[in-house]
Amino acid sequence: MERDVVFHYVTTETRYTFYYFLSPAQYWDSFEKLEIELQLSSAAPVLTETSLPFRWAGFRKYRYESSGLPQGELSFTASLPAWIWVLRIVLGIVLAVAAILLIVRIKRWLSRKFSHPPKKK
Repeated sequence: MERDVVFHYVTTETRYTFYYFLSPAQYWDSFEKLEIELQLSSAAPVLTETSLPFRWAGFRKYRYESSGLPQGELSFTASLPAWIWVLRIVLGIVLAVAAILLIVRIKRWLSRKFSHPPKKK
């Protein structure tokens, strides 16, 4: 039996902790393979704590696979590390400077291309 669960939350916090109860699955008629894929949002792109050994599976994706039901429940925390804010600020400054330099270069090129020689008296 395959179950997909999608959570959408809007909040100002930069740390999110989720709990998912796996133990009720022990009462199912059959249980073969457990596959969990976490697709984290840009608001909290880093998996910082987890009760199961997830592995990185791509950009903001983590995977867990098991042939049986693990002991305990699933809990995981995703967050936005403080260094990402610094990175965003630095990237914003670099992009602003690059845009200014590009505008200056285009202006110089246009002034050379379309400048008229001075008139002689």
